[in-house]
Amino acid sequence: MVSLTEMPELVMNNILEKLDLRSILSLRKVCHDLRNFIDDGKPDPHLTEIEITVKYSSITLIMRIHHLKLINHEIKYKKEDTKGCSVVYEKREKLLENENYISTFAKDLEVVLTVFESKMKLEKFDLNWRYAHHEVFDEVSKKMESILKPYKLKVKKVTIEAFEQSHVMSILPYLDPKPLYQIDISEACLPDYSVYKNNPLKLDEVVELEQWKDANEILIARQVELPDMKNLENARCVFVTLDSIKLEDLIELKEQFLLSRTLGEYDMEYASFDEQDQFFEPFGVPYLEYQENPDSKQWFFKTEHPDQILQIHHYNDGVWHVKFVIFNKRRIPSEAIIQ
Repeated sequence: MVSLTEMPELVMNNILEKLDLRSILSLRKVCHDLRNFIDDGKPDPHLTEIEITVKYSSITLIMRIHHLKLINHEIKYKKEDTKGCSVVYEKREKLLENENYISTFAKDLEVVLTVFESKMKLEKFDLNWRYAHHEVFDEVSKKMESILKPYKLKVKKVTIEAFEQSHVMSILPYLDPKPLYQIDISEACLPDYSVYKNNPLKLDEVVELEQWKDANEILIARQVELPDMKNLENARCVFVTLDSIKLEDLIELKEQFLLSRTLGEYDMEYASFDEQDQFFEPFGVPYLEYQENPDSKQWFFKTEHPDQILQIHHYNDGVWHVKFVIFNKRRIPSEAIIQ
């Protein structure tokens, strides 16, 4: 009987093509020859999503595969009261003595990237935090940076829950900017939410990254501090929560929208706007869709393209928004004035 290590290369490649992620990783542990063959051959795991959720004393790694059918590989790494950690996979739990749960997770993720990274074309990469303490944040962030640094992971959409800029910088610089379409940054769930009060996320390092400048969509569902509104001008679609906005930035953004062929929609939530009383003057008389709601004001402007109109919408749905949207002229209310 011929052993796996004695099989022709073509036959082995055909076998690997039919195996799932778990089977390939298991086969890799059989012997050094198989490990080397798999590492050199870089089989395609058909992996489309990686989701990591960090809690106070556990990390969950979910790897999703969309190939003929949807398969979820979920591994949970738990800190144990005794010295060590446990790993749970498919309802089976294994205790690892004298092992740290964060280091064990990091080693497994590193193996997946070492074996499969060159064939990976991920739809999504998510890093979520659920009530982890600051020291866990820092340790996991350092591990993530160390793991990702040798690669340029190909991802279309990345979601990063962040408390500090360093948490974003531990991931974003190590993603391939070419396929990266959407960057989503939101609040991390913390044991004490008061730390977010008057503490907007600084992004001065992030906005200098090629990944940020090339992204098509930027979604930020927490208060941030941008060095300049121009740091958003390369994206087609933006949702951002700002600590404050300035009238001069809005006027400049309006001019960019009027001339651009690529800008589509910017929705800016804001906490303070010192010049709000002056906001209406440069844009002329607003259109009030609902007379009973004077907080909702709209303006419409011609663009360089005859069939497209810029709408600027200032409204309050519990928080203040300024929204810039380009859409077809036919959608404008008949009684509205186009400037």
